[in-house]
Amino acid sequence: FVPEANSRMIMLETGEIDLARDLLPLDFKKISEDTKFTTVEIETPSNMFLGFDLRNELLADKRVRQAIAYAINNEDLVKTVFNGSASVATSPVPKITTGHNENSNNYPQNIEKAKQLLAEAGYPNGFNIELFVSEDNQRIDMAVIIQDNLKKIGINAEIKTFQWAAYVSTIENPNIIKPLFIMSWNISNDDPDEVLYPLYHSSQIDAHTNVVFYKNEKFDNLISEARETTDKEKRMKLYEEAQDIIQEDLPHYTLVYPKQNFAYKASIKNIKYNKRAYLDFQDTIIE
Repeated sequence: FVPEANSRMIMLETGEIDLARDLLPLDFKKISEDTKFTTVEIETPSNMFLGFDLRNELLADKRVRQAIAYAINNEDLVKTVFNGSASVATSPVPKITTGHNENSNNYPQNIEKAKQLLAEAGYPNGFNIELFVSEDNQRIDMAVIIQDNLKKIGINAEIKTFQWAAYVSTIENPNIIKPLFIMSWNISNDDPDEVLYPLYHSSQIDAHTNVVFYKNEKFDNLISEARETTDKEKRMKLYEEAQDIIQEDLPHYTLVYPKQNFAYKASIKNIKYNKRAYLDFQDTIIE
């Protein structure tokens, strides 16, 4: 395990390793131009989101959360932070996942709309709040852009960074009322339930995955019904309706769907992978 992306890149270039995953966007672009390597980039079933602890009095009104969403330029996140190696999110369910609702309510940047919603919620001059993020360069860069976007509507977000273990512990601690925070979620089995149930069903507050303390009886009923039916088409419609509720209530604001990349020596042939970026070396050879 080499947790630092820059180290993975250097080790790949020097030949110390044969294959590396999750290279930084600029590093991946650079190595894609080198004929000594084969590069692959694919959509993945993961998302990155801005979380709102609904117990925080500043974030309790959904108009505030919607205002924050309208203030953020997700296109800038894709272009600047990910160098194009991500897609703008439209739902908490990643777009390559079965049941993704592409038509859920989205929030293209609209500063005037954001200011209007903030004023309606009782904050015409904005407010001060912290923005928690882990010590990951990509996420810190996202936080800086979000911070700049929020200034345009009067919200002053102070960025506070954490070492990863401390960060997870803080986010999952039910005794800590959190401000804004950046987090991600991955799906392993191509089912929207893997996002919607753990992150938003009220029963999962005690499981410490619904860390924003979101409760919506209609949403809970939809998810419970979807989990109990064997009719796949009906299940997907229920999950699509559930996504509409999340996009309206915004306990999280899903920002982007990051893409997965990996690069390896061109002398290695026949590496296979599925849409979840799991690698299969069964037929792999080294020339």
